[in-house]
Amino acid sequence: MFKRILVAYDSSASAERALLYAEHVARLEGAEITVLHVYDPLDQYASVDGYELLNRAMQEVTTNLLREAVADMEAIGLTQLHTLTREGNSVEEILRVAEEIDAQLIVIGSRGLTQARDLLGSVSLHVLRNTQRPVLVIS
Repeated sequence: MFKRILVAYDSSASAERALLYAEHVARLEGAEITVLHVYDPLDQYASVDGYELLNRAMQEVTTNLLREAVADMEAIGLTQLHTLTREGNSVEEILRVAEEIDAQLIVIGSRGLTQARDLLGSVSLHVLRNTQRPVLVIS
């Protein structure tokens, strides 16, 4: 039923749990997983000396973040595993990547690093409202 799963990952506790659920579904379904991390561009610093260095450091941090996130899945033998980093608006990029890879399931944590008081964070809520794809929201 689910052959391609997209996991939106920001290293929050609910995103960590979302990875576990995605791993379980992938093993049951024989699906491939794409783990996506989206970060805000640092455009406000573009005119500051060292901006390019800051931008490269941000890219390196996100690469390492994703590498650590998928290490356990690789260790248990999941081979159909991909990582992507995008810069931009989280909701827009999650929806864009879901379309690009034709994800049959989007898995996302209920609240990201901002720890909003609402049951659903703004990103997960906007993803739910703006896609026709199945979305599994993990708290």
